[in-house]
Amino acid sequence: MKKKGTAAAVLVLCAALMTGSPAWAQEVPGQEQETETEGQTEQTETETEKESQTEQTETETESQTKQTEQTSAGDEGKKAARKVTVTGLNRKISKAVSSKAVIRDVIKISPVRNCRVRLRIYDKANKKWKTVKSYKLKKGSSGRLKITYPSDWKKTRSSKWSLYIPASGSYAAYKSKTVTITSSRPVKPKLKLGSRSAVIIRSSDKYVIYSKRRNKRLANASTTKMVTALLTIERGKLSGNTKISKRAAATGWGCLGAKAGTKFKVRDLLNVMLIHSSNDAASALAEYNAGTIENFADKMNKRVRKLGCKNTHFVNPHGLDNKNHYSSAYDLALIQRECIRHKTYRDIIKKKRYSFRTVGKPRTSYTFYSTDALLGSINGFQGGKTGTTGQAGKCFCGVYRYKGVTYIFTVLGNSSDAGRWSDSRKIIKFIRNNYK
Repeated sequence: MKKKGTAAAVLVLCAALMTGSPAWAQEVPGQEQETETEGQTEQTETETEKESQTEQTETETESQTKQTEQTSAGDEGKKAARKVTVTGLNRKISKAVSSKAVIRDVIKISPVRNCRVRLRIYDKANKKWKTVKSYKLKKGSSGRLKITYPSDWKKTRSSKWSLYIPASGSYAAYKSKTVTITSSRPVKPKLKLGSRSAVIIRSSDKYVIYSKRRNKRLANASTTKMVTALLTIERGKLSGNTKISKRAAATGWGCLGAKAGTKFKVRDLLNVMLIHSSNDAASALAEYNAGTIENFADKMNKRVRKLGCKNTHFVNPHGLDNKNHYSSAYDLALIQRECIRHKTYRDIIKKKRYSFRTVGKPRTSYTFYSTDALLGSINGFQGGKTGTTGQAGKCFCGVYRYKGVTYIFTVLGNSSDAGRWSDSRKIIKFIRNNYK
């Protein structure tokens, strides 16, 4: 071992003499670099560990914050979404159809509070739920609610229904599962009318109950005056005065017989136009509203388009025959539906007679009687608007209320006055027998 060590020392000494550097000055190659690299690595690893710890701390902080926010949101959601429970609802109902058949159900709602409970039917044609009846539940009651299904279920083999309670306060909305009503024999309504066109709609949702060429464009005579009345009422200022112009005084089939320049109250002209179907009053109201009959006709057409009338066009405010003046049974029902939203209109069409006087001197007194032959003869009948011309024949658009539901019906183009009223009575009987 000593010989090997001595030989190694001699080799080192020789190498030192050859390079000119002392032996002790020689360093083992790579030794210092390794030391430095190891130091740098340790420093880098230390810094990486610190950064990792910092990121981990930040991640944990963010996670805790999110959990806190979620918990808070969850708590708020729980407070704002108290559940409503409905029990006792029959989801499968079978019923034999007859004119007197009625489907009722009793449910219990908890917790008891002031709320509206909507009974809805699924409209297959439009693919959406439609509210057909609404019930009111009062706080402090037992929570029991009696439901009566409208007679729509009679018209088809199967119909779908549901209950809906809107969200309010801290209570969430409630929507029941679908109720299926199966009828053993769907009603096939039989209604034979002499009128060229006819329709019955339910006013609440425009649901068509019966129709006979309801969209056919026909001359519609004085049913036109419903739109004249609507625009007059919507403008207001019914206590104001207006003069009869030469053009208005010359209107065909007028009943006032007033000379140009005669003053009338707007309210009186509105009444005599609807009750006795005065054409000259309609012309005077049109000029009062829009300056000229042509301008007023433009307003009429714009207004009915907003109501969804697609087969109507007017050129005058009274309905005298014109090839460009027409409407349909369904469109007139839509117009009547809008008119009866106004109490002023509803009050006028119920009157059997109306008396008034001109404004200023000399004062002329008038008394006119209604052209509506059904007034006072049928319980629930609310009035309507007649129409008669050579091209239109006998027309009528009436309003009937039965069992809390308002119906609107139109008959156009009947050949006789007796036929017009016979068809109207048949329609009312049809409603009473089939829709309870």
